[in-house]
Amino acid sequence: PGRMATRTWLTGFCAHVLIRFGYAEAPGTHCPTDFLLSHCDETGRVEGYSRATWIALPMLAFHPGTQSEAYCGALAVVEEDYSEDRAGALIAWLLRCLRDACVAPDHPLVRRAITDLKRKQRANGSWEPEPGEGEEHAAAATVSALAALHAYGHLKR
Repeated sequence: PGRMATRTWLTGFCAHVLIRFGYAEAPGTHCPTDFLLSHCDETGRVEGYSRATWIALPMLAFHPGTQSEAYCGALAVVEEDYSEDRAGALIAWLLRCLRDACVAPDHPLVRRAITDLKRKQRANGSWEPEPGEGEEHAAAATVSALAALHAYGHLKR
């Protein structure tokens, strides 16, 4: 508690959830974007954990918008930081953030992440949970992976 890395991650996460469920406040004095942008470097990287930047993307898409320097910089940072070595659960989470941040299905990062997520599906049909989480979280990771694939139109019917 109180660590800036935790505060930026949590602000981005809460803002994303509020946007996703239609409860985002109009841009203004207490907009979460103001806090997030005050804790970004010149490249668009949000201070703290590496995933804080991709978690913040939906908020940046909402305000200041998908054409803004802040959004474009943050998306470039996320693309540069991407690693195919991430667990399936993390790639699914990244895809959810990209989808909610209005990143198109044909964007190179989306295509890479979709390919990697499909490749990471295990023989039993599940995906691995985040590092440090036990196998009891595989079901949640699998639901997240399926939701991400569905959101980008990659599930066979």
